Amino acid sequence: MILMLRLTLGWALIGVGTVILPTPVPIGLIMLIVGLALVAPESKRLQGWLRRRRAANPDLSARLAALAPKLPRLARRVIDLTDPEAPLATAPERTAGGSPAALEPPSSAVCGAVSTVSEAKPDRAAAAAGDSTGRHGGR
Repeated sequence: MILMLRLTLGWALIGVGTVILPTPVPIGLIMLIVGLALVAPESKRLQGWLRRRRAANPDLSARLAALAPKLPRLARRVIDLTDPEAPLATAPERTAGGSPAALEPPSSAVCGAVSTVSEAKPDRAAAAAGDSTGRHGGR
């Protein structure tokens, strides 16, 4: 339900923003940017189009990358998803509430497990017992 509302609102803002873009007041541009920020995380086709535009305009892409830390999370995510130099992202998994799991911070247990696995050292007791692998047999 929220996804459908978000996409509908995003495409409506893109349409209206495009129509009123030539007016002297930059409201059309603002509506267009907000619409793109709402639709781009869900549309692979739009992400690809934005990647190609950014690849064709490296100065604009560099400015967006420099501006990203100062922007709201949704805008940062769109800039990251459309970065032409970044690897292609897979579709974000959705949680039970319908929000993308990619927006949620990782749990400390997962972060801690990654750091302990990368820092794992052979067990000295196993090496002293004559186990050449440095691990206990049952683990």
